[in-house]
Amino acid sequence: MRQRYSSGPNACYEGSVAAVQYPHEGHAPFDVIESRILEATIELAVAGGYEAVRQRDVAAKAKVALATVYARFASKDILLAAALELDSRRWLPELAKVQLRGRTPLVRVTKLFEHLTASWVQRPQLARASLRAATSGDHQAMLRQMVAQQRIHAVIVDALRGPRHAPAMRREPALRVATVLTMVWFANLTAWAAGIIDEAIVVDIVRQSADMLLHGVQPQ
Repeated sequence: MRQRYSSGPNACYEGSVAAVQYPHEGHAPFDVIESRILEATIELAVAGGYEAVRQRDVAAKAKVALATVYARFASKDILLAAALELDSRRWLPELAKVQLRGRTPLVRVTKLFEHLTASWVQRPQLARASLRAATSGDHQAMLRQMVAQQRIHAVIVDALRGPRHAPAMRREPALRVATVLTMVWFANLTAWAAGIIDEAIVVDIVRQSADMLLHGVQPQ
């Protein structure tokens, strides 16, 4: 039966984590064989995008049986979503360390999305493959994608609130704003993946959305 989510702040992300359970959560989310499979997936996607990720080629590069790939990851889209989850564990901690100097939540969150978008698109083939997997309609793939999104969401909340000793926003409003901005960013990344808009426009749309959420729509 499919997981359903309530409408509270951050509820969809809390639901995603509850739905994707790992036997060794708190340590590595994947075992050694799974990590090899996912590293192979990342290499193939970086080189050739979505079409280059064939389970047979993944198995050969990871030096495992094809049946092992299917046993661990039931579809290509789940495989790519899990690969993004693994990959995000490397670059998101570095992003969290970026000094987001700025006197207002809008300035800080705009700088964050500049860094975040640049990190995402620096390997365009992998980014497009991950987005295609996430929008495939595969329920399990989307759940795995949401685990990575939850980590991004937490970094956005920190940027909105600012210094921990003197936060600029209460946590619940920051959660609500971060949830909307995550969805806006993701939606516009799909437009970037299709070649409709560029990286700068993705960031600017998120900035405009953040401005409206934080300050309201100003009457002309």
